[in-house]
Amino acid sequence: MKKVLSLLAITTFALAHQAIAQESSPTTVKIETGTQAGKVLTEKGRVFVNQSGTVVHGFFKAGDKMKRHNHDGYELFFTVLKGKANIVLDDKETHPINAGEILYFNGKHFINADFPEETEVLISLIKE
Repeated sequence: MKKVLSLLAITTFALAHQAIAQESSPTTVKIETGTQAGKVLTEKGRVFVNQSGTVVHGFFKAGDKMKRHNHDGYELFFTVLKGKANIVLDDKETHPINAGEILYFNGKHFINADFPEETEVLISLIKE
């Protein structure tokens, strides 16, 4: 678990300095820090996009579902910050993920999910 958390931290840091192509939009989301070295991000949705990856801050209500889809060409880190997610990969592999846990998988696999309670997630997509 420590290795995964360290990799996630390194990956998130690398995203701030490199690039990720967005499948649906080539738009780059620039993070302006002004005169400060850092910035607290509180936005929902895509909070960072460049040529190397995308970071998504997602919020789900109890009972919400995520439709089946994939992210071919990316490695994913699906982190539950608050709540719980029941993730299914390739329609057969089930992963109940609780707050503080991270599911890693290759984006070639199809994902769908349901959220039995109010849930906050951070999803990092890293270009292969």
